[in-house]
Amino acid sequence: MITVFALLVACGGDTTPPPSAPPVAVPATAKQQLPDWDKAVALKAARSADGAHLAFKVEDGFHVYGAKEQTSRPLRVEVDGHTDAVATVPDGEPKAVAGVPDPAYVLKGTIPIDVAVPGAEGGLSGSLHYQVCTNTLCSMPTTRPWTAE
Repeated sequence: MITVFALLVACGGDTTPPPSAPPVAVPATAKQQLPDWDKAVALKAARSADGAHLAFKVEDGFHVYGAKEQTSRPLRVEVDGHTDAVATVPDGEPKAVAGVPDPAYVLKGTIPIDVAVPGAEGGLSGSLHYQVCTNTLCSMPTTRPWTAE
């Protein structure tokens, strides 16, 4: 691997390191405590006649992204062993985002998700994929397992 330093030496460039900048103090008002992302959401699942019904609760002050979202990670459902399953995830409400031409599509509160699983018998299980956010921060993309008996 060739480093930038090696290229400078090889090309006869100046290898004197630039002066170090003094450390910058971050004002207390600029420091932000990370939310407890796990407590921001709750998931319940129940078996329905044609599959499963999920209720994904997002606490006040947080949101996730709906099916219509194009920039961030929308809410997505998978069902173990059933590639033909179809989850109905709401589109979300449009929300303007500074510096972005298209709106984000956010979901808040308790989000109902119906999952149709043709021919399924017995219990079902799967994964819910989402990214929970505040108005200023987002969690890493998360996967949460679910089971509906």
